[in-house]
Amino acid sequence: MKPKHIKKLLMSEIETVANASDKYCSNPGRDFSRERKLSFKKVVESIIGMGSKGLTNELIDIFNNDPEMPSASAFVQQRSKIKPEAFRDILAGFTEKITEQSCQLRLLAVDGSDIQIATNPDDEDTYFPGANGQKPYNLIHLNALYDLEQHIYVDSRIQGRMSGNEHMAL
Repeated sequence: MKPKHIKKLLMSEIETVANASDKYCSNPGRDFSRERKLSFKKVVESIIGMGSKGLTNELIDIFNNDPEMPSASAFVQQRSKIKPEAFRDILAGFTEKITEQSCQLRLLAVDGSDIQIATNPDDEDTYFPGANGQKPYNLIHLNALYDLEQHIYVDSRIQGRMSGNEHMAL
């Protein structure tokens, strides 16, 4: 399958979720109800397309260094309005479309990564108080299942770092 076709399928799934954005917002009917530079669709596309740069540098790339680009703080505020189910449904829909086009046995790999999230001392499953002068932080553990032939993620599980178990996630 050609990369252009894969991108088209992914964009189609993003569009499907964006068209039902109220289902994926914390405050349906209120969140993303006004016209802004950071629409629901733009935020989702940006998150999916981000690499490993810092948020400000990613925004510079996304908005082509436009002096009117939104701030990192504005992006974080918009991002917080989107439920994780939006990304789950994009992944599920995309994976379903890709796998419909292949009948072969699949070669899969699984791996996990820790991801630092906003500090919240009340979240016992992700909170680390810090040690030796280190600031406190929260971590989640992302377990991802990857199809080595199709070059796509086919499933994922997010766990709190304290209770995370890669074997159970698999």
